[in-house]
Amino acid sequence: MSKIDENEVQHVDSVNSVNENAEQITDIPIPETGWMVDPRDGKKYKTIYIAGLWWMAENLNFEAPNDNSRCYNNDENNCKKYGSLYGWNYASNACPEGWKLPEIHEYSQLLDYYPYEYSNQGNQLLEGGVSGFNAQRSGYGSSELEDFYDLSVTGYYWTGTEDGWDKVFYLEVSQEKNEILDTQMALTNGYLYSVRCVKE
Repeated sequence: MSKIDENEVQHVDSVNSVNENAEQITDIPIPETGWMVDPRDGKKYKTIYIAGLWWMAENLNFEAPNDNSRCYNNDENNCKKYGSLYGWNYASNACPEGWKLPEIHEYSQLLDYYPYEYSNQGNQLLEGGVSGFNAQRSGYGSSELEDFYDLSVTGYYWTGTEDGWDKVFYLEVSQEKNEILDTQMALTNGYLYSVRCVKE
C-alpha cells in the first residue's frame, strides 16, 4: 500500500449532509465528505466516505500521455464536466498515488450499502442521489470507431477486476438500472469508459 503525503491528499473532518434526501433516511448515516488533490496536475476532487471506503465523488480528469485519455466528442468542455474517458490498459493505473481503480467487490460493497427499497439504486448513485456518490452519465467512446455514445443517458465505469483472459468487469449506471456487468477488454474492443478512484 502506498503512503499518501498529507499535503497531497486532505479530507474534511466534519460530517456534512450530501443532500436533503439523505436526512430523510434515518437508518443510513449521512456520509462524511472531503476532498483530495491529484499531485500530478493539481486538480481537486470531492471525496465521500461510504461503506468503510473513501471514494472520489467526481470522475477522474487526468490528461493521460500518448493519447490514452479522451474527452467525449473530443470536446475539452466535456472533460471539465464529465471527466476523461480511458481505455482499459491505462485505466488500470490511472489513479493518483495512494488511490486505485476499484475492484468489483468494492463496487458491490457500495451498491449493497443502499437497499433496494429506497427507490432505484441507480438513482441513489446518480448526481443528486441519496448516496452523494454523484455518478455521472458520461457515456462512453470507441477508439476503433472514433465515435461516442450515451452522454446524459448512461455512465460506464471500469473496475480493476479481470474475468479470464479477455474480459474485465465494469459498472453501468443509469436511471433504469445499476448493475455490475462484464465486457470485452479495451485491447479487443477499444472501449473508453470513465474512472472513479477509491483510497487504498
